[in-house]
Amino acid sequence: MRRVLGRHEHQHRAAKTYAMMELANRPEEGLAPMSDLLSNSDAARRLGMSLSGFYRLQRADEEFPKPIRLSGPRGKPQWAEDELDAFVARRRTAKSFTPASG
Repeated sequence: MRRVLGRHEHQHRAAKTYAMMELANRPEEGLAPMSDLLSNSDAARRLGMSLSGFYRLQRADEEFPKPIRLSGPRGKPQWAEDELDAFVARRRTAKSFTPASG
């Protein structure tokens, strides 16, 4: 006999399915393990900036990593730690090759 899912179980499965679809739309990035996902405040701390500075950078820089939303399109954004690290590495490389003006 088939078990009927409770409301929370159904929401959890739907969120998990949505997250897999969200990550599948980014094949070049692969699947980030759950332990490597950071909240907004943890991501800002990882980048060494305030939360408001993190939001400004996110809006201003086209190359900033896209968030992963585990609970649907309006869900809480999570950030893949390795994507943030790669973003910082690209920024450092770009700045180190900027020709000096003068």
